[in-house]
Amino acid sequence: MFGLDLLGLAKYGKLALSEFPAGWALGAFSNVKGFGNALPAAKAILDSGRCPRVRFQLYWSDLPGHRPERDYLSQIEKEAIRVGQFLRPYAGKLDCRVSGYCESPLGNKESEIVRQLVMKHMPAGVTYVHSYDLGLGGRPLPNCVNEVHGSGRSVPSGRFDFSFDGESCFDVNIEDAKRKFAAAETFYFWFPQCNGNPKLKPEPKIPRQNRIHYPTSNHIDAAIYLNHNMSGSSIPKNHIHKPVSDQHDAPPKGKDCKPVYITDPKFKPNRIEYRARNGQVIARSGSPMSFNEKPSGKLIGWRYYMPEWGYLLAEKAKRIQGDPICELFADGKRIGRIVPATRAGSFR
Repeated sequence: MFGLDLLGLAKYGKLALSEFPAGWALGAFSNVKGFGNALPAAKAILDSGRCPRVRFQLYWSDLPGHRPERDYLSQIEKEAIRVGQFLRPYAGKLDCRVSGYCESPLGNKESEIVRQLVMKHMPAGVTYVHSYDLGLGGRPLPNCVNEVHGSGRSVPSGRFDFSFDGESCFDVNIEDAKRKFAAAETFYFWFPQCNGNPKLKPEPKIPRQNRIHYPTSNHIDAAIYLNHNMSGSSIPKNHIHKPVSDQHDAPPKGKDCKPVYITDPKFKPNRIEYRARNGQVIARSGSPMSFNEKPSGKLIGWRYYMPEWGYLLAEKAKRIQGDPICELFADGKRIGRIVPATRAGSFR
């Protein structure tokens, strides 16, 4: 089952309700500091009849290495009581899941204490999810659904869920990730705006209460679109295609979040075009803009921004020819193929 990991749901509940796709899973923080209480927004989505599975993250630590706060067990139990009461009308009717500690660095002994603490307050029919961070010392926990974050992680044995939390689904080889984690019970799409951030790297370090770059309908639709087959791109070595470029304004303006095609420094055409196979132009870029290394200012490429969101261009191509694979042209010369809705080329 595909899902949307809308962790900051409390901040954009109305939008999430209007955009939520039927048959998908919902992931969210139930009540993390700075985002607030997500249960009213989650209730609206669950009551819509479109969401058959929900997973709440009950606790997050802002301390280095996600290490637990001194009173973390009391915080987790307090939230478990609240979420357990909330889930009573849904348990047994929907697939309800709870994670006691998001990206836990705890060992198995401490993690089992958290699991038991949480589950004693859950109604029958709720499944425990163990979200762990292997890089920080966390380990899979037996007898529950384990959850891994990021496409670079190992696939755990037994039951598991997967989330892009911490790695934008727009900046990976999405088909490779689908194949690698094909056995996941839930495959959650995530991007920085789910947490109110305009980009992932360099991480903005904006306190949650001050964040304003939350998803638009286009962000959510672009993520949903990735459930389709995104294979077919083939572009020159050292070129990059980003389906969702960096965001600067809230809401996005101008070139924010539009596809950007980046060439190497020695290749500077006047325009880049995406064309259907019948020759119809799907999109034509603006003039080249320099792409400079920070802080040195060294030229490392040329940027070409497209005028519409990538998923909309892919859908336009699909309407014309039956699939989203566009022919890629530079000043009238064919240089490759591109699916406008997904990342391609160099993944640096």
